[in-house]
Amino acid sequence: MIDSRKNSSLFTTGRKVARSSSADPWRDGSLTEATAFEFSQTRVTLSGSMPRLDSTATPFFGIGAMRAATTWLAELLRSYPDCAMAPFKEIHFFDVRYGKYGGGKHYRSKAKRLEILTRNVARRVARVRGETVAAEEKEEVGAAEAVGNELMPDRHSTAWTDEIRNQFFARAGLDNELRQIADLADYLSIRNVGSYIDYIRHHAAGARAFGEITPTYALLPAAGFAEIDALFRGVRFIFIMRDPVERLWSQVRFRADRPERRDGKKDPNGDFRRALQRPNSIEASSYQRTIVELESVIPKNRILYLFHELMVSPTAGPAEIRRIETALGLKAADIDPKIFSTPVNPSAPARLDPENEAAALRLFAPVYAFVQRRFGRPPLWRSPDEHGCPP
Repeated sequence: MIDSRKNSSLFTTGRKVARSSSADPWRDGSLTEATAFEFSQTRVTLSGSMPRLDSTATPFFGIGAMRAATTWLAELLRSYPDCAMAPFKEIHFFDVRYGKYGGGKHYRSKAKRLEILTRNVARRVARVRGETVAAEEKEEVGAAEAVGNELMPDRHSTAWTDEIRNQFFARAGLDNELRQIADLADYLSIRNVGSYIDYIRHHAAGARAFGEITPTYALLPAAGFAEIDALFRGVRFIFIMRDPVERLWSQVRFRADRPERRDGKKDPNGDFRRALQRPNSIEASSYQRTIVELESVIPKNRILYLFHELMVSPTAGPAEIRRIETALGLKAADIDPKIFSTPVNPSAPARLDPENEAAALRLFAPVYAFVQRRFGRPPLWRSPDEHGCPP
């Protein structure tokens, strides 16, 4: 039997106590959440170390939840001509900054991607160069045979006209890789708040709304949300919730299909049992923690709450999209019904064992109860009471 009570403390909303005194509590993590917002405002106002982005456009941050159609939403927003997003959906600036996402792991993945891209470029250039040199040599041999070797001048480089250069790059097919390399180089220029603001400003030019969607921002403390609010005047937050058990089950199945999985074995139900014991996996479904932290520093009228089950529904989805457009100040767009039947990054199908489902319902019962009190029971959500798992 899985002891789902083991991690019940994750669903409390008590404030953190400072561990020690510090000259810069932002640096060593000792800042109490009770004073975080006041401290962030003082730091912005007095030190000037946090440059505010001046823009008439509406800034927004999608903060999760993970496996709740955030990539689907990002692709939808990219289709709006008056909405701007950076090339990377997930920038991971604030979650890394607050210790909610592994900075080393994140930058290793970016470096690995850069290595793969540059290797592909080098390989394609070498291949096309070899073909080009071979063709030039063949042409020279033919010319020599026609006039006699003694009449041929010493070999020299062929003049590369614009036409030849364009043909070379077209044959190499480098445009996509070079664009990704440029995007990565641009992204890796983010070193601090100032360069983050520069990055966002660069990609926000001319838009009515601009922002990023990083699901792990849902794990931020109140101090993190307060800092975002201090940097971006009038910022909107979008938080998508999904049935907590279904969200975790989707996350487990999605990760089981990753090619980098070392053991090569797929045991989603075993992975699910282990996930129920991992704080990081559970915290992503702790919606009430995110809501309490967010609303402690952000006015409710600047927070848009959505439910995955409604947003991707062919019947309810169009109305939810209109709510998003209104919140961000976007011009209403024609909605293609096909988007509701086209999932992005889907998880592989699998059946959740009844024992796992019951254990997860017991664990997440406080989340279900909180959401029902606040919003009513969302469509297609489980009910712990109906499964004999009251909070």
